[in-house]
Parts: sequence; C-alpha cells; structure tokens
Amino acid sequence: MHADGKLVLLDEDGTLALVTVSAEGLKVLGKHSLLSNNAWTAPTLDGRRLYVRDRRKIMAVSLGD
Repeated sequence: MHADGKLVLLDEDGTLALVTVSAEGLKVLGKHSLLSNNAWTAPTLDGRRLYVRDRRKIMAVSLGD
C-alpha cells in the first residue's frame, strides 16, 4: 500500500513496516510487531486509520489527527 510516498508493509508474521523504495534499495523507516498469527491480508488505509488482520483478529490503528 502506498501512503505519502512511502509503502506500508505487513509481513506474514504480523510485523508492520513503513518503508521507502529508491534505486539504492528498500529503506525501513520503522517497524512494529502488531499481530501474532499468520497475516496474509494486505493492510488497508482509510484516511488516517490503518486496518490489519491475521487469522484470528482484526484491528484498526489510528495514525494521528
């Protein structure tokens, strides 16, 4: 998912990352483990709310005002 020139990634272990991509490669700006089960669904951004889910739960993360 693309957000403000950055990519939001969720790996299968439930770690959410904010990255930039350039000719030099991928640069991780930050990451945090959010989920504990297999997370195979892409995150969804709606305004300033990010929705993520794994096999057992779904959560909405507020990204600020």
